[in-house]
Amino acid sequence: MATAEVKEEQKVYVLLPRDFNKGKHILSWTLSHFPKDKTKIVATFITSPLSTNYSDALLNQWRERTNEILDEHVALCAIQKFKAEKLIHKNDDEVEGILELIDLMAVKNLVMGFPPNSKVAELVGEKANPSCKIWFIRNGNLLLTRHARLDLTEATTEEIEMELQRRKKLHVNEVEMELREIYMEEIEEIPKTENDKKDPLKREIEQLELVVVIFCKEKQI
Repeated sequence: MATAEVKEEQKVYVLLPRDFNKGKHILSWTLSHFPKDKTKIVATFITSPLSTNYSDALLNQWRERTNEILDEHVALCAIQKFKAEKLIHKNDDEVEGILELIDLMAVKNLVMGFPPNSKVAELVGEKANPSCKIWFIRNGNLLLTRHARLDLTEATTEEIEMELQRRKKLHVNEVEMELREIYMEEIEEIPKTENDKKDPLKREIEQLELVVVIFCKEKQI
């Protein structure tokens, strides 16, 4: 079974629903796809601040049950020999809470559920900090992955070249699209040849390599 690429110990935040069994499917996928010796799991709840209209007894019961559920998830991690901790982040709006969590904690790896017709997962995928990689899980299986992206206006030459090589391997063109937006005029001036028509992928790669050169010149690197 393939594992996610993690070069050094990193935290993987796992967003869990209050339903333990549904959350267990998400966590199980995570534990099966990350290397235990290089991963620390953060079992995470996004929850609304509790209303003061409830009695102290009810509020205490709610808090205790929330911590019990997270403790059960942490225990599952321990059984699989993973380091783990728990985190509760409060926000009235679930989407805003997730986006806020990503920014505040500088989250680089996030695993979350993607139920059918879920607007939450869809909005998180669209709006989350581009530096965060997100794995969306449905019924215990990977549904899709939102790859992390560099801010190309701030990236170093080495970072861009590394990203270029990674994207070539994945056949994903987000970097090319971003560079095209930055250097559209220069790209449009590149003349097309007969070979470009025969091998459009090669032209795409050459264009991307050219804008990297332009980027380096502008940065005086």
